Amino acid sequence: MNKTLLVCLAGVATFTAVFTGIGCGNRSGGSGGTLATVNGEAITLDQFRKYLETKSTVTIVTGNGQIGNAKVSQTLGFQALQDLIQQRLLLQMAKDRSMEPTDKDIEAEIEFQKKLNPNFFKELSAAGLTVDDIRTRVKVDLARERLVTEGVKISTEEATKYWKDHPSEFLNPATASALVIFVKAESGKKQVDSELANGQAFADVAKRRSELPRAKQNPRYPQNVLERMPGPIRAALEKTDVARQTDWIQLTDGFAKFYVEEKTPAKPIPMDETQLERLRRQLAMQRGLKRTDLDTTLLNKYKQAKISIKYDPLQEPYKEFEDDLKKTDLTTDSTGAAAGQ
Repeated sequence: MNKTLLVCLAGVATFTAVFTGIGCGNRSGGSGGTLATVNGEAITLDQFRKYLETKSTVTIVTGNGQIGNAKVSQTLGFQALQDLIQQRLLLQMAKDRSMEPTDKDIEAEIEFQKKLNPNFFKELSAAGLTVDDIRTRVKVDLARERLVTEGVKISTEEATKYWKDHPSEFLNPATASALVIFVKAESGKKQVDSELANGQAFADVAKRRSELPRAKQNPRYPQNVLERMPGPIRAALEKTDVARQTDWIQLTDGFAKFYVEEKTPAKPIPMDETQLERLRRQLAMQRGLKRTDLDTTLLNKYKQAKISIKYDPLQEPYKEFEDDLKKTDLTTDSTGAAAGQ
């Protein structure tokens, strides 16, 4: 199967990101306006959108805290187009089954999410989402949950029993916030050690000597959850006290030293009424995913849908995807996976 199709079929039912304003309108239209000026020269919003639509690489943070680039399988514009089509099809499926979330449902879900995370709106807004974007995201998530859990019944009593039987699953993980210095060679280590031995502050040395991109702006290690860190880094931070430095840690591409600013132990998550309801819904989703092949159902709807791409730059890649999709058998095999993948 064509690589384009493989990528687009992967995890079709597990999308929640909302890409707004990408691939909309046409080349000559657009909203115009200026995004920024550089020495008096303007970068327009149309230039920004076009660049974003065709961007083929993204910036990532690697396990050792380095910043690097990764090539995407399809441009961000094409991936955004796929997401938006899939969201629309999923909402249509929910409507066909009389499961489409109402405005009242969306408001109730937003209030529920705010109980789970008081910064729910603030964090999504900081990521660039408008109120309408957030409501759309909530609507899509609710529709997917309803489709997956159709016919599944999990009681509050079952959720309570699961919580009591699996206490290790309900912990806020241990954390460690730390500054980091990364160097590629032994000579760099010696220079850093000399400056630290002379009493210079770790943060100052990190900003000056660390070879990580953007270290001058922020020398903090980007991950603070210990269980998500690479083994050697986690082990070093676990055994190092607050306000102390680790020894040098050898990595595949250099050496790293950390200064521990703060640590918190793992703590049980208080199981109040809101957390219990979240658990009940999670258990229903787990059970529903075992009995409902939403991926294949959605992709079959994709094959049957009448989809017309009006935006010229995305017409050709979409036609390639559509041609491959029409040739693909999306019936399920004995494992429940879509055949032909």
